[in-house]
Amino acid sequence: MSIMDEDKVLGAVKLTLNFYGKKPDDMQMKFWRRWVRGQTNYELVLEALRQYPNTGRFAPKPADIQAIIEEIRPPKSTAKQKELEDTCPPEIRKAWMHWVPKFWDQPLPFKEGAEPISDSQAEAWLILINQEAKRCNTPEAIPETHKLQEIWA
Repeated sequence: MSIMDEDKVLGAVKLTLNFYGKKPDDMQMKFWRRWVRGQTNYELVLEALRQYPNTGRFAPKPADIQAIIEEIRPPKSTAKQKELEDTCPPEIRKAWMHWVPKFWDQPLPFKEGAEPISDSQAEAWLILINQEAKRCNTPEAIPETHKLQEIWA
């Protein structure tokens, strides 16, 4: 909340207190200022201050305004975020997991020890990931030293 927003809210607090015949002193305004600074949406606070006289019998306290804010605040979405789904075919995943550490000369942090594979399998996987990178239009996924001319030409 900006300083200008804070001043708007504190002005509304003073008006609301004046409506109830209360003239706030410095200590009360410091208390209100501290509460206002803890708020994130000044428009909700202003709306709650506007609504308070409809139900409040006495000058409001921050807890009274907070209760109204809780009532008028738009509900948070209850929709659960969809879990990530692994759509990568297993053979392509294995190929990437074999070649990525070799591309960047660093082991994968989540994979312990590589299973030994034949040279022909490694070559087939290199062709596969080059094809996938080309299909997905992500040439940066393959270092220049491992790009296959027959695929990228």
